Amino acid sequence: MKFRNIEIFSRENLSNEEYHSGVYNSFLSGSYLHKLFSDCPAAAEYGEHKASAALHFGTATHTAFLEPTEFAKEYYRIPCAEDYPDALPTDTAIKAFLKSLGVKGYTTKKGAELCKLVTQCDPEKKCLADIVQLEQLKNEGKEGLPAKTFDQVMLMRDTLLADPENTKLTSGHIEVSLFGEISLDDGETWNKVKVRLDMLNEESQITDYKTTGDASPEEFGKSAHRFGYWLKMALQYDLSCAYIGTPLPMPILLAQSKNSPYIAQAYRMTQEQIEKGREQYQSAIRVYNSCKENGFWAYGGGVMELQTPGWVK
Repeated sequence: MKFRNIEIFSRENLSNEEYHSGVYNSFLSGSYLHKLFSDCPAAAEYGEHKASAALHFGTATHTAFLEPTEFAKEYYRIPCAEDYPDALPTDTAIKAFLKSLGVKGYTTKKGAELCKLVTQCDPEKKCLADIVQLEQLKNEGKEGLPAKTFDQVMLMRDTLLADPENTKLTSGHIEVSLFGEISLDDGETWNKVKVRLDMLNEESQITDYKTTGDASPEEFGKSAHRFGYWLKMALQYDLSCAYIGTPLPMPILLAQSKNSPYIAQAYRMTQEQIEKGREQYQSAIRVYNSCKENGFWAYGGGVMELQTPGWVK
């Protein structure tokens, strides 16, 4: 296995959006290779890639922890009913309030029309919808997070930063992108690959931050295998070592539970896991090259033998 033409970009020189678009679309990522390895090749090449709620939440928590200044620029907290207990929180509550004042002609109205009626009848009374709209105008250009989600992200960040060992992992470069070419056959065939490191600290320690349902050793160990972290981190590790020119410490996965009290635990990957992940991404690249050459991306074509589930005796 060989690498060549490796380039590196800092967060300031290449945004996350740029990493996923433009000229870099032709580079194979760890996520793409995991999809190739674990599913039908067509699912990786042609499947619709929707941004899930979990991915959206993960992006927010990553930004809050790794780039708090950017988080403040990109997100704001949407007010909620608990913040303003005296405000009218819903159309139903507004209609009940107007009825108590003896107002007529509100039953078919909704939203802004109802709020306008409230202001006309009682200028001191507030509607939550008006408060939310005002906050949106004040934060134009930012993405609003529901209050519960925003508060959860902040608590998770505070929990992470409470451990000095976690902040050491960020004492270097954040969101580092590497691009290069890899050959599995000593130079006959080359594939473009890319990785984006969450953290590369001053001690050349690669760390990837992961939110999870359960950060305990046993359960997160299962998640790391199931979600392809072995493959993805092996590619990060190999491309980084090739660029730096020397073996690096084994990568670390910094796992944090999404459930209160948001326990975080750093796990160092083993040599065996990286080697297995390397086998996985190499296997995926070979499948990719075969599919490109043959123009066939399904499971295998023709008639296959029906498999018997492993649990059947």
